[in-house]
Amino acid sequence: MKNNQFIYTTKEVSRYYDLTGKGLAFYEEKGIISPSRTDNHKYRVFTLADCYNLYHSKLYSNCGFTLKDTADILQHEHLNNTLQLVNSKAEEMRKNILKQERILYHLQRIADTLEKYNNDNSYEIINSPDFYRLLVRDFDTPHIASPAQAAEFEEWNSIIPINTASLKIPKLALFSDIPEFNVGIGNIISKYDFDLFQFKMSESVELLPSRKCLHAIVKGNSEKINTTEWLKNVLEYVQNKNIKIIDDAYTSMLIVTNEDNLKVRYDEIWIPIE
Repeated sequence: MKNNQFIYTTKEVSRYYDLTGKGLAFYEEKGIISPSRTDNHKYRVFTLADCYNLYHSKLYSNCGFTLKDTADILQHEHLNNTLQLVNSKAEEMRKNILKQERILYHLQRIADTLEKYNNDNSYEIINSPDFYRLLVRDFDTPHIASPAQAAEFEEWNSIIPINTASLKIPKLALFSDIPEFNVGIGNIISKYDFDLFQFKMSESVELLPSRKCLHAIVKGNSEKINTTEWLKNVLEYVQNKNIKIIDDAYTSMLIVTNEDNLKVRYDEIWIPIE
């Protein structure tokens, strides 16, 4: 059956490219390959051109192209057309890799921060990073947004945990006896990531510049984030250390866990101090 070193059987091609006979039939149906038949039409035989196309199908599949994309590329007659498609996919992959790298960084940071909390080493005086914060709503108001605001919220949430849920806690609530207070519900992201992912300023976005802060972790009932009870451990630390608070605080949510049938929320908190 074979009288040419560049003619291959279904068995050979299946083994070379890790495809079943049905898989090869599917590729043929999609126009990727065009095997010929033997004289009795019982067997398919594949040429070097078919092998080239299967090779490139694997290449393009691993790059995220669909079979339709692959068929389109293989049918282009000019190198420039192919280069345009490949360069476009390469740019898309670079963006996805960058996103995954930043997600990995923030996941590791969440783990490291919670580990410090477990080791009872979660209070420190630092200069906070530069942040941007998106105001979504106040705690005691309903979540109503225009289409533009909803789209903005969706965009920010598309890169969790690079961006995280955030509370803005009024300064007065941090040293008063008021059990409940209004907090700003929103999202927070570092200026580095805000610029990296090319987010846009809007009426709902504010810059929180770096400043001297008490940096700590608050933990408590996720339904009581507007109470001094949720801030109890931090408020006690502030009082014991005689720390002077000078501005509103803001948080970044780390994780919510199930503990004793209760949703427990852990947040980093930055409290501007003198």
